[in-house]
Amino acid sequence: MSTGATPTRDDLADMLYDLLALTTLEPLPAGAPITGLPGRWSPRPDGERGARVELTDGEHILVDGVARTGVVDVDLSDPRTSRSDALALDAQRRIVVWWFPDASGGQVWVGMTTESAPRLRDFQGISTYPVDDGWRIPVSFTRVADDEQLPSVERFSTGESTPVERVGWFEAVIDGEPYRFAVDRNPRYAYVEFRDAGSGVESYAATRAVRIFDDPADVTVLDFNDAVVPSCAFNPRINCPLPPRGNWIHSVVRAGQRDVLFAPTATDEQPAPGPGS
Repeated sequence: MSTGATPTRDDLADMLYDLLALTTLEPLPAGAPITGLPGRWSPRPDGERGARVELTDGEHILVDGVARTGVVDVDLSDPRTSRSDALALDAQRRIVVWWFPDASGGQVWVGMTTESAPRLRDFQGISTYPVDDGWRIPVSFTRVADDEQLPSVERFSTGESTPVERVGWFEAVIDGEPYRFAVDRNPRYAYVEFRDAGSGVESYAATRAVRIFDDPADVTVLDFNDAVVPSCAFNPRINCPLPPRGNWIHSVVRAGQRDVLFAPTATDEQPAPGPGS
């Protein structure tokens, strides 16, 4: 990313490209317009995951490069699929339909990406810490009891919240201090969100997370070298989740992804309401 050229979709994974190129993002309404997009947007009437847009006379969108009018459905029912960018306004502006999971079943958001987006232009990569075996922390897992009711919510930097599935806790000791890390889950993976003494000083401020693709009960080591920055680090239109207080680490965690790098000319955009990472 050091050539000075704006990265293309071929340079980046599709989802990362979309995060950087995103210029608008709104929750799917019921039969209402989306800013900057033609038609009226709604959830799919069959109840499946996805979206429907109803285009009026004179309106059209491109679907895989072919102009379409009337009613167009976007299918996200495949559990392996969380986004679609098959729709576009023209060669430069794509319509992204995104499904963001939560404990209430998830929500579909619709946005637009453009190749001239400032954050895409100014993106310089992701900084990481060197691998440190000292941040492979032994843990023991305690699962939430079947009869235990947890009013668990994930809070965001905007003051909003959304329900999450709390599956249990990892107990660990870091620099002689005991911790009980909350472990949450979405339909794709479990995760531990955390802040540390370096957050906002030498790493991304709001949160980082370690994702767990195995059953947490089988995990005996929590590897902070696998820590990743959240989606909101790439674009302030995405809500930033805030980790629960028990997941705040008093040491500096110098492991995993550190922050997202932008050229000094990057537009200082203000956070707007959006889904969490």
